[in-house]
Amino acid sequence: LRIKIPITTTMADEVRKMLNKKTKEAKPTPLVTTPENLQNKTPFTIVEAYKSIRVRLLSALSEVNGKTFVVSSPFAADGKSTNAINLAITFSHLNKKILLIDADNRRASIHKKLKMDNEKGCMDVLLGEATFEEAVKPYNSYLDVLTAGSSVANPSELFSSPEFDETLANLKKIYDYIVIDTPPINLVSDSLVLAQKADGIVIVANYIPRIPFYG
Repeated sequence: LRIKIPITTTMADEVRKMLNKKTKEAKPTPLVTTPENLQNKTPFTIVEAYKSIRVRLLSALSEVNGKTFVVSSPFAADGKSTNAINLAITFSHLNKKILLIDADNRRASIHKKLKMDNEKGCMDVLLGEATFEEAVKPYNSYLDVLTAGSSVANPSELFSSPEFDETLANLKKIYDYIVIDTPPINLVSDSLVLAQKADGIVIVANYIPRIPFYG
């Protein structure tokens, strides 16, 4: 697999370092919501951690004039979907037009986290059963969300299709940045297929410190 630019960071570790907490004591990363809620509900250190990551991603993408990046993880439950959401929201605070795509059709969760309807989504658009306009959902003034949609048996084949390439090319004309949440890279091939079509990939790793042995 060849990635055009290696955008990689252990985001969970970055957030935890800025919280100055040990991994075993860290609480689940909260969702970054609206600018108003950033001050009222989300810890300042969490907000600044995502802003720091955003700066790095913008710098890496600018080097190749890129607009799309995949968010994945080695394994399930590493926090990739929450981080994909938070990155998309943090990017939208720049008043740029952002699209968040849930391409993890096997374990779709973005619609649950954002409390959105999932009757029509990404898979329905690729299958020709819904238009993009029918499936896309606004989250805020600058962020749209394309949930996973109907469950299919062969998502990797759909992502490899000319229809997906055409859809992605059209979306790049509409949005400033596109964030794609994918399945874990060590479990299925979907994320590898999508990474080849994006401008970079973010790997969310769950850092577990080594415990010294005394004996």
